[in-house]
Amino acid sequence: MKTPKTYRITIGTIVSLFVALLASVPRILKADDFALDTLLINIGYTFFLSMFCWVFHHFVVYSRAPWSWMDIAWSKFLLSVSFCVFVSIGYHHLVSKVIHTAPFLLENVAGDRKLLTLIFRGSLISGFMFFVTYYLHLSSLTQQSRIENERLKKEKLHARLESLKQQISPHFLFNTLNTLSTLTKEPRVKEYISQISNVYRYLLKYKDSDTVRVSDELDFIESYLYILRQRFEEGLLVTFDVANSVRNSSLPPLALQTLVENAVKHNIVAVTRPLHITIVDEDDFIVVSNNIQLRQSIGYESSRSGLNNISERYRLLADRDILIEKTETEFTVKLPILR
Repeated sequence: MKTPKTYRITIGTIVSLFVALLASVPRILKADDFALDTLLINIGYTFFLSMFCWVFHHFVVYSRAPWSWMDIAWSKFLLSVSFCVFVSIGYHHLVSKVIHTAPFLLENVAGDRKLLTLIFRGSLISGFMFFVTYYLHLSSLTQQSRIENERLKKEKLHARLESLKQQISPHFLFNTLNTLSTLTKEPRVKEYISQISNVYRYLLKYKDSDTVRVSDELDFIESYLYILRQRFEEGLLVTFDVANSVRNSSLPPLALQTLVENAVKHNIVAVTRPLHITIVDEDDFIVVSNNIQLRQSIGYESSRSGLNNISERYRLLADRDILIEKTETEFTVKLPILR
């Protein structure tokens, strides 16, 4: 699940102003005489330091580190806070060259203790800002996860309702198919009925599943293609080249079937103009390609509902998306393999 990078400047401004005012309270209580200009200088100094820490901490927290160990919360905390402390020391010396206010310059603090005081002050400010930043980040992740879970529940509920609307009694259907099979002695008819049974059995078995093994999906596609070939004969040519090491992986059920169905639905399939479909594995994807020979239907326009459905399922299941590539002669969809 991806979390968008956002610096939340309004919240950062409020928190930074709070830190600046809080840091100035001891100076107000300790001072013998109240100096408004000194107070404003210290508030402004702390405010801008806090805002820098706020923005930098957000950058670190929301960024993807090149090394996995840097993605651990404590690693990010130490790196981010340490850097901000280092910047705070340089920031203090830089501002001191411009503003010559005694309390601000820490003139009553000895040289060795002055550096420790700057480190301590920078650590407090930076550590507090990191805590607020990371807390908001976790809250955002929790809220987004809750929203995604609710959305997935609604999607499943909707799918089940649609399934109930279109449901046919499995026993009735299988009994009917078995009866048809006994009424004929023609091998091709028996095989056709058997493949229809396989298709419907697969639909019933995985209709409520989130994922399915690649091998099971490929076996289902074989049965589905057998039915299609009875209609299109040599007009539909399908090539498989999926490694055995990939077949134990997973993908959403009916994903391959949807892509094959789309290819047949949108393109001319004829013996004189065969439709070539290839299903192969490539890197971390199952790749489905077909040559383009679109049907010339007046007023026809694809709704892309099938592709959108697959894309949405991948996003909800693994926070990944399918890749779609189209040239003048070929249409390709790459389905990420789910390990």
